[in-house]
Amino acid sequence: MTSFAIYELIGFILALPLSYGMAYFARKYSRDTYKDELHRLYSAVWNGEEEDELNAWLKVKQIFLDKKAPKKKKYIQKRINELNKQNLYSNTLVDEKGRLKVSERSEPIK
Repeated sequence: MTSFAIYELIGFILALPLSYGMAYFARKYSRDTYKDELHRLYSAVWNGEEEDELNAWLKVKQIFLDKKAPKKKKYIQKRINELNKQNLYSNTLVDEKGRLKVSERSEPIK
C-alpha cells in the first residue's frame, strides 16, 4: 500500500511540471499572428467570388498604406503578386522620359 502511494507521489511530481510546460506551449503557439489578422480582414472584405480575390487584397492593402507594418505590407504584396499572374493587354506604353505612347496593337505586358 505504501509503495502505491510512493508511485502516486512520484507520478504527481512528474506530472505537475509537464502540465505547466504543456500549458505554456499551448499559450505560446495559439496566439494569432499577423497573417491571421490579415486573413480575417481579407475574409471581411472578400465577397466570395474568385474574381474578386485580387480586389479584396488591394482593399486590405489600402487599410495598411499609412501604417508602419512592414511585415504585413510585405505579406499583402506577396499575396497580390500570387494572384496577379495574368498578362495585361494595353496599347499604351511609357517611354524612358515618362511620356505615354500609344501603339497600334495591344501587346502583353509581363
